[in-house]
Amino acid sequence: MALDRNNNRNIVGRLARRGVRAGRRTSLLTTLTIALTAALVTAAILQLTGTVNSQKKLLERAQHVIYMNLDAAQVQELGADGRVSEALRYKSGGGVEENGVFVQPCYFEPGGAEMDTYKLAEGRAPAAMNEAAADKAMLRAYGLPEQVGTEITVHFLNSEPETFTVVGLTDLEAGGGKQSRYSLLLSEEYAENGPQLAGEPWMLMARMQGGANMQGPALEELVYRVGEEHGLKHQDVNPNNYYIDLRTIKANMVLGGVGFAALLAAVSLLVIYSVFYLSVGGRVRQFGQLRTIGMTQKQLRRMVKTEGWLLWALGAPAGCLIGTAAMLAFGPPNGWTPASGAVAVAAGLAACAAAVRLGIQKPAALAAAASPIEAARYQAFRPKGKGKKEKTRAALASKPLTPWGLARVSFARNLKKNLLTILSLAVGGTLFMTAAIYLEGWNLEEYSRQAEFEKGEYVVYFDYNQQNSLENGAAELQLKGLMGPEFQQALRQVPGVEAVTASHGVTAKLRWGDVDDRDVLMPIGPEAEPTLLKNLEDGTGAYAELERTGGLYVGMSGMWRELFGKAPQAGDEIEVTYYNGELRTVTLPVVGVGGNGVRDDDPSMSGLFISQGTAQKLFGDMDTTDSLTVTMAGHSHTAEDDANMQAFMSAYPQLRLSCFNEHMEASVSIYTTLRGTCMGLAGFIILFSMINLLNTLLSTLMTRRQELAMLAALGMTRRQQQAMLQWENLWMTVINLAATAALGTLSGWGLCRLMDRLGAHYITFSFPALWFAAYAVISLAAPALISALCLRSFTKESLTERLRAAED
Repeated sequence: MALDRNNNRNIVGRLARRGVRAGRRTSLLTTLTIALTAALVTAAILQLTGTVNSQKKLLERAQHVIYMNLDAAQVQELGADGRVSEALRYKSGGGVEENGVFVQPCYFEPGGAEMDTYKLAEGRAPAAMNEAAADKAMLRAYGLPEQVGTEITVHFLNSEPETFTVVGLTDLEAGGGKQSRYSLLLSEEYAENGPQLAGEPWMLMARMQGGANMQGPALEELVYRVGEEHGLKHQDVNPNNYYIDLRTIKANMVLGGVGFAALLAAVSLLVIYSVFYLSVGGRVRQFGQLRTIGMTQKQLRRMVKTEGWLLWALGAPAGCLIGTAAMLAFGPPNGWTPASGAVAVAAGLAACAAAVRLGIQKPAALAAAASPIEAARYQAFRPKGKGKKEKTRAALASKPLTPWGLARVSFARNLKKNLLTILSLAVGGTLFMTAAIYLEGWNLEEYSRQAEFEKGEYVVYFDYNQQNSLENGAAELQLKGLMGPEFQQALRQVPGVEAVTASHGVTAKLRWGDVDDRDVLMPIGPEAEPTLLKNLEDGTGAYAELERTGGLYVGMSGMWRELFGKAPQAGDEIEVTYYNGELRTVTLPVVGVGGNGVRDDDPSMSGLFISQGTAQKLFGDMDTTDSLTVTMAGHSHTAEDDANMQAFMSAYPQLRLSCFNEHMEASVSIYTTLRGTCMGLAGFIILFSMINLLNTLLSTLMTRRQELAMLAALGMTRRQQQAMLQWENLWMTVINLAATAALGTLSGWGLCRLMDRLGAHYITFSFPALWFAAYAVISLAAPALISALCLRSFTKESLTERLRAAED
């Protein structure tokens, strides 16, 4: 009688539940695999949504735009514009470097319904002329008590020292990170009448009506249009680009998310499929017995699928909870929301459900495919296919019955299972190797040397206070020749100094149409012509033409368009006002326009480039050096080198020294964070693969209990059995390591090449020998340990019991 005709419609469900309970080891490992899948998916989604949510929370009370250089009437008009939902005024004055920190006087109108300006940790906002709010770290730098009521005296440039009573305290370091620039928050009365702010123009922070729901480009267009209608220049409209970028859906972000999801789905499906395939493959005899007593193919498929869904019900919710807990503990701060949590859990459950559905489909079909008689006679390690049995016997007859020979035959006759396991392991190993190559190829020193430290370990420049206290700025210091040949010669005598390289540039005022700005006139020589031609967008990059016309080559046209909404073209004229002992104004033609900078010490720097002949006509014998790069012998940057340079520079109060070692500290912090993220993800995927390996080995050994018992009955010792199993594991491990090394190396090399093309030249390919060795040791040790423990467990039973034992 067929089971579907019994008066018990729940027989399939009961058999499925009994199958889950009976195969406890396999069920536990399969549940663990599903739980890890759910945890990985949930954590990945929470990480992505948490990052976005954290950024949104930082910006949800931030301005959409800052309108600059406003008079009182414009402030009032903009604030009354119906498209502006909220506007807050502020002013800032010239800062000063003092006691190792930069202090800038400013006034912020208190935050309103939609925007915040600053947050006080203690006290209140300043109200009187001589009241201020200051940061605790700034007071510490001044050597003052970090408390309300403290009096602080600041020596602003070109004015008498001013003393303020601190009535409020901020604490920027509490938000993370060390600061070097601080705002001295002053009162509205000081903004109107104080010597540092009274003559400064107003600025207006504004949020637009409906801006929170606009896409980035639409919001950007709106803020510029509002500014233009109120008579503002393009350069006086400063949109919050960080906010706009966050509101902009970019193709690369979408493709990156889709690619990551596809990779995650592929890994999850592969692992879950292999787990179910191995589990079902070990129970074919049981299925044959059920077919023999009347179970139909449909019922058998349903039973296997029900087992899969029972395991999903046990593993997926637990995995989602684990992933959620991990992200709550270690995820982005302020990134959690109930909605994102619900989405992540739903996605984790759905992803596991899809993986289980797809992963169980083929194994269930295989379970139901065999006829009752064939399934009842099935041996898990019996060769399949026409002639395979004879070939296996011939292979055994042609080889000595040693552990090595038996291991080779066993591996070959179960090739599909073994290759499936190897493929799962190789995916995790490839990702691990890719991450290891990326991190190993990251040259931390080269990363830190980008821009100003590319060719040296120290940079000498003019003191900020000195140049900003002079009417004509750094040009007056350049006239004194402070960084001229004599200083450079003395600098070369410092122990360890190998070379001193000068960069030249003179700050000038520019007028081009309605654009008024300040930029740097940079003399260059004929050796710069290849760079001029390479970056050319308009006009000519020929140095001879630049010399003949006495014109300008405009660098970084993209920056001009961003700041002013347009860029000069060849044939335009720019009015330049500069200082060479007296103020002079000349009109220079634009000869060429480039997309990037030209100066070797900072290729991304904007500027107006002139020939050496033009520089001689404009500045005469004036020393145009604006910075010096100091290169040490062997690019050394030890503490002793720092001390020698600081001692030398102490005799030149009008100059400042920037050290590579100080700059590198921030780079180490960035690299450490990146390293932890990459290796954490790779480690999780390797754990995922190792669980699959564990499941494969256990299910394989469980189905071979009778085979091992038979070999023992024929005289095979436990040591020989252990050797046979270890040789089998070695076959699998060696192939996995070879695949991991080949695919991982190729993937890592491709990533390094891609990063190099994107401009990250500090990442170079380097094979991570130590990382690979550690992975190899784990890959060799784990199977050996598992096999030894399983065999020990088997031998605790008597030989007769093992020979008579039924499959789990």
